[in-house]
Amino acid sequence: MGVQDRTKRGDHTKGGATVEMSDSGRWQEGGFSIDADELSRMSHPGDHAKLQSLGGLAGVAERLQVDPKRGIDDTEEETARRRLHFGSNTYPEKPGKTFWYFVWEAMQDTLVQILFVCAIASIAVSIPAEGSLEGLYDGLGIFIALFLIITVAAISNYRQAVQFQKLNREKKKIQIEVTRSARRCKVLIDDLVVGDIIHLSTGDHVPTDGVVMEGHSLAVNESSITGESENVHKDEGNPFILAGCTIMDGFGEMMVTAVGMRTEWGKVLATITEDSDEPTPLQVRLTKVAELLGIMGIIVGVLIFLILSIRYLVENADFSNFNGNDVNVLLSYFTISITVLVIAVPEGLPLAVTLTLAFSVTKMMQDKSLVRHLQSCETMGCATTICSDKTGTLTLNEMTVVQAWVAGDFHKPHTIRTGVSTPVAELLYQAIAVNTSGSVDEPPEQGMPPVVSGSPTEKAILTWGVSFGMRFHETKDQCEILAVQPFSSTRKRMGVLIRTPSSPSSSDASSALPTEAATGAGSSSSGGNLRVHWKGAAEVVLQQCGHYVNSLGSIVPLTEPKRMELERTLRGMGKEALRTLAFAFRDFDKRTGVGDMPKRDDGSVGVPEDDLVCVGFVGIKDPCRVEVPDSVQQCQKAGIVVRMVTGDSVETATAIATECGILTAGGMVMDGAQFRAIHPNDLPATVDRLEVLARASPTDKLQLVRALKEMGHVVAVTGDGTNDAPALHEADIGLAMGQCGTEVAKESADIIILDDNFASIVRTVVWGRSVFANIQRFLQFQITVNCVALTLNFISAVVTGDAPLTAVQMLWVDLIQDTLGALALATEPPSDKLLQQPPVGRSQDLVSAAMWRNIIGQSVYQLSLLCALWFKGMEVLQLPGPPGVPRVIAKGGEEISVGEMQLVTIIFSSFVFMQIFNQLNSRKLEEWNVFEGLLVNRLFVLIVSIELSVQVLLVELLGQFAGCVRLTITQWALCFALGAGCVPFGMITKLFPLPGGHHPRRKVLFGRNANQGFERLESS
Repeated sequence: MGVQDRTKRGDHTKGGATVEMSDSGRWQEGGFSIDADELSRMSHPGDHAKLQSLGGLAGVAERLQVDPKRGIDDTEEETARRRLHFGSNTYPEKPGKTFWYFVWEAMQDTLVQILFVCAIASIAVSIPAEGSLEGLYDGLGIFIALFLIITVAAISNYRQAVQFQKLNREKKKIQIEVTRSARRCKVLIDDLVVGDIIHLSTGDHVPTDGVVMEGHSLAVNESSITGESENVHKDEGNPFILAGCTIMDGFGEMMVTAVGMRTEWGKVLATITEDSDEPTPLQVRLTKVAELLGIMGIIVGVLIFLILSIRYLVENADFSNFNGNDVNVLLSYFTISITVLVIAVPEGLPLAVTLTLAFSVTKMMQDKSLVRHLQSCETMGCATTICSDKTGTLTLNEMTVVQAWVAGDFHKPHTIRTGVSTPVAELLYQAIAVNTSGSVDEPPEQGMPPVVSGSPTEKAILTWGVSFGMRFHETKDQCEILAVQPFSSTRKRMGVLIRTPSSPSSSDASSALPTEAATGAGSSSSGGNLRVHWKGAAEVVLQQCGHYVNSLGSIVPLTEPKRMELERTLRGMGKEALRTLAFAFRDFDKRTGVGDMPKRDDGSVGVPEDDLVCVGFVGIKDPCRVEVPDSVQQCQKAGIVVRMVTGDSVETATAIATECGILTAGGMVMDGAQFRAIHPNDLPATVDRLEVLARASPTDKLQLVRALKEMGHVVAVTGDGTNDAPALHEADIGLAMGQCGTEVAKESADIIILDDNFASIVRTVVWGRSVFANIQRFLQFQITVNCVALTLNFISAVVTGDAPLTAVQMLWVDLIQDTLGALALATEPPSDKLLQQPPVGRSQDLVSAAMWRNIIGQSVYQLSLLCALWFKGMEVLQLPGPPGVPRVIAKGGEEISVGEMQLVTIIFSSFVFMQIFNQLNSRKLEEWNVFEGLLVNRLFVLIVSIELSVQVLLVELLGQFAGCVRLTITQWALCFALGAGCVPFGMITKLFPLPGGHHPRRKVLFGRNANQGFERLESS
């Protein structure tokens, strides 16, 4: 009996149990006769004496002005009043990192700090030698370039941090079911207030402290609070339940007594919402690549400095008169070598991973996928098989009873009342009303249908019962519920032990059912006797039945021929893709009491499940989602095997799998019992062909995942129940259902599918592959820049003793190749063409053969033209300098002709334009049309526009700082043409064949004979 039953009898009213008032009976401000501190002292660590002094559960409810049956009023004024006096269920958020934090972080780079020192030294040496204005240019130019690099990097990192903060806030949006204004509804846990009546069920995390008002087999894991792993049974005798606990079994109701900072829930939230700062596997691999490129850069940078310095000292320096000019030249060489090192060290690689992950997870939210662990976004691109649930994922989860077999005959759902006798109908009413975790509430407005709540299956059955005359509360209130056996995916059924109505005027559901002599089952009984009701998977419940109700409404023995007939009936319904649930009951005579019932392991009363009487079974239709067949076909084309793992019968699973396209030629169907009987040596061959596993338990799912992983598969698995947690944790990618999944399942998952739709899972595959593809795009672009910049500077140092690019110019190139390049290429939206490629291999090279071909081709093109300009440009272009400009420019103690300065500027601009156009090439690693989908990525277009504009402004307006002179229109056209030539040359490069052929693909269906039909294993 729950408190709500006692409430009905008035036990906690003024005329019922005596309620002692705290503080001499004075009501506190706001009308509550108890405050938050007193409630907290009662809950921690569970003070039974304090509870009794307050009048027990009913007394606490009265002091909190709560009717346990109706809950609190569902109004903003009422919840605001309770928040004012008892607090809100929120927790202080960890302050996010500010923009200035990322500025400071960017300034901690060792190379940046060295360049700062070089800039200061350059100014200190140059001003005495060249004057206050001329001496500022080199150093100030480096300062400006560093300022831009630091600012852009800080802005980019800050934006990603803000995005991840938003993602974490989304993870906190957990809903739980409460009763308010006599209606069950879902609210966010942040909106819970003291006095709320929360409905708890298996898999829930308890979001507040409270007391259990009514519990049925309520087993709670308190390990997060006490450290004890044993589940604790909760009921009105042991009602205290704390935030942070997990409901492992059963269901019930609790009244909230403490919220927010007065609870333990904050610790649980921290484990659910905070991502580790550990690098993802892809970031680790890219760090190794960056280290390798950095080592190459150090070697080249040191060589450039040594070569330039030695040549200068040998050819120009007067050691007897070594002055500031000589120091300035050597300092410029050191600065150039450090700048070469800045370009060579690809700081943009980790940034690119962060950018593409942030971009992907944000877009995945729009595609109804919430990423909990960042590395799963990468791993999803490697998935080779998806083990999917059926209900809600492949189907709509909109269940309707479309067929019923009751008392020996088939009936349409709405004709039950007229098709069966009154005693049978009333027995069904009782079986539905008392043996459910759902409820039927009054409609919000007159003329509207009742509000049915619960799981989709429960809602379908309750709606069916209401449709043929069931009065839910009237029927349920006539019975006393003594014990409940909740549904579990392992047991596949649920049961309840009740005491039937004792009043002669009350409906006694089976007392009018005649029985054949000597059956001993369902004998006629008067009110007040014990009865059990069972409901669950039809063939499972049928196995426990020894009798059934026939077409005459009599209870008769279930003979073996009749059992086989019913089993054939069930298989026929299964082939129509119907889920079948059976109803059965058993009556006990007056001599049997509660003490004669079996006991559970915890000593509580159990529910007998043998010698049952089958009343009937129903067929529930759950249509396949319209988009699923196409999504399954996309997966198969992408080299991903889709497997269905379901608790439904073989017939139902086969029908749905065929409709969805999961069952392919040569695929195998089996049930859980057959799967468990497979010898370990035979498991790989069997599992490889297995496409449908029916009547599967969570343990079967776990074993399947392990077997597939041992075979080398990268496994994604879906789950929604508490018992699915081990499989979700074991899988490479755990996918929990957002709508019907328990909090335990979600906590064990890597990605939460918010709409429970298989098509959304396919989108996660696309985004996973996009992460890898975007990193490859950026990597190809950056390695090309590195190769060209290092080689060009090295060749120039060896041959001419000078560098074609200044420190400021190379810092601008570094900004393009690192931060701006990462922004442009790491945010490329995915194309469905990614599903035409095989899965990304876990150990697949980051730089593919196609990328090396493109890198080498571009490097050859760019180096050939840039070296030609550097060594022969003055002659070919005939650069005397524009009219009106002096033919010599004093710089660094040496005179350089304007023509030479123009040549340096042309080389610089051509080099920059080559990198900008090579960004276009890098968008498509193997496809010719690099402009396809260009306008879809507006950020790419914006960044390229900024790069082009800044390059022109840098040369035309800031030439003194950048070491440039202004160019003519013709010279600008030349630079642009040389840069744009990267695109057609890149197309030509892609004509060269790759070693081992083009696009090697894996087999989509491993080891299957396309000429065979699917195979179903028959039970022996």
